[in-house]
Amino acid sequence: GRARRRGLPHPTMAPASSPDTEARAAAVFALLPFAALTFVLTVATVGKTTRLLVGLTYYLIPETDAERARARLARVQSQNASARRKEKRRKDGGLASLAKEDDEDSIAALKLTKANLVLKPFWSHFDHLVFFTVAVAANWAAAEGRAAWIHARIADGSISESKPVVLENPLLALMCVVGAGSASRALVLMELDRGTPGLEKAVAGAVAVAGFVASSLLLMLVPDTVLDFEIDRTSVEFAPAVVRAIRRKAGRALGGALEVGGSGSLVVSRAQIAIGLSVFAGLLAGSLFPPAVRASRSYLMQTAPPAWSESITRADGTSRRVAHAAFAAPLVAAASFFSPLFADPHGLSAATVAIVRPASLLATALLMTLSVPFLVQGHLNGSLVTWYELKFGETARGDGGAIRAAARIKAEVTNHVAVKVAVQAAAPAALMACLACLLGAKRRLVSLEEESGSLTGVIPSVCWRTVAGFLGWWVAACWGSFTALGVALGRNGVAPFAP
Repeated sequence: GRARRRGLPHPTMAPASSPDTEARAAAVFALLPFAALTFVLTVATVGKTTRLLVGLTYYLIPETDAERARARLARVQSQNASARRKEKRRKDGGLASLAKEDDEDSIAALKLTKANLVLKPFWSHFDHLVFFTVAVAANWAAAEGRAAWIHARIADGSISESKPVVLENPLLALMCVVGAGSASRALVLMELDRGTPGLEKAVAGAVAVAGFVASSLLLMLVPDTVLDFEIDRTSVEFAPAVVRAIRRKAGRALGGALEVGGSGSLVVSRAQIAIGLSVFAGLLAGSLFPPAVRASRSYLMQTAPPAWSESITRADGTSRRVAHAAFAAPLVAAASFFSPLFADPHGLSAATVAIVRPASLLATALLMTLSVPFLVQGHLNGSLVTWYELKFGETARGDGGAIRAAARIKAEVTNHVAVKVAVQAAAPAALMACLACLLGAKRRLVSLEEESGSLTGVIPSVCWRTVAGFLGWWVAACWGSFTALGVALGRNGVAPFAP
């Protein structure tokens, strides 16, 4: 017992705080509010993203007694809701005029419920994608607000300039990387799903190869005065930073026996960086093309439906305006990265450009997220259009049984993949949001300041800016170009793109 008491330090012998200790304390105190914010967002978002899709209309060809009972209940509920709103000529009324209750080939309009959604394939992917979009956007906004507040406190003398302060959100970079990986994985899994047609997979593969080639040529041939992703600086700083970190950690493991010195003249060439980034760019291009084609069809189905279905399937004015903005925003965000188009004509400073680019990407991502229900409803409306064409249109041939069977199969497939369509619409938005927030968090606020903040303490901030800046721009450019091409071809009646 005496030896144990002898080992205890006297209260007056507490060690003085060192700069390292104060820096660690500052990092911990910086982490706490963002950890609390992320916890609140997790509780408020995860498992509750059904609110985006609940209430959308899907269509069913009733065959069993249970399905007919559901259809009758949905019709009664729809009529009661219309009476309460005093709107007799809304979408349900238009559908009732086409599908008579006593018609054995009639189609029923029902509402998606939470139970419908959570039991469909890929629901967890959609839930996670919406969570990451909301979480990274809120965390970056909170980090920017806190940094502005700290700068104001330093300016008025409330906080000493010598006191260690952590301006960056310690959670944000890791959250962005995990979210971007989750979104990329979801996009690839949707294409590799066994239910995906072989032709769609082949087209996606061809687009991936073309995307790899185009990205490689762009990164190696386009001058930095046009598109600057700081590749030259990354090529110089990446390898030495990694070597220094390895030596530093190895030195600690050996008790300081290993000297941490210079890292020589290690340089990763521009071509190596270009090829590495282009591998990811090709995969993203291939996995973005089929969802963009589907999004274009859904967009046209909601904004320019067949004449007979305008009163039923055409979206309301607010939803259409949000969709118009969501389809135009990616091209605007991509254009903000071209210096001759954006920075030079307006005489913007480097600090302004550094915040405008990620902000434009994030705004685009949020608009795309808001347009997800619009696109899913456009997809679901395809069942009604197919049923009408089979029953009343030029393709109406054969007996009623064949028509009913074909329409029912179309409705079942359309409803089965509704959440898959939602995932393919939400994944580009989540990917863009994560890359935008990573780019914004790692931006260089002062051109001459020494950058110490990084994801793991190993990789310099400039390297993260290169990766996030290029891939964020690439996703915006690909999605904007693919959807614009799809809408243009669809309006001209090209079969794969037309609704």
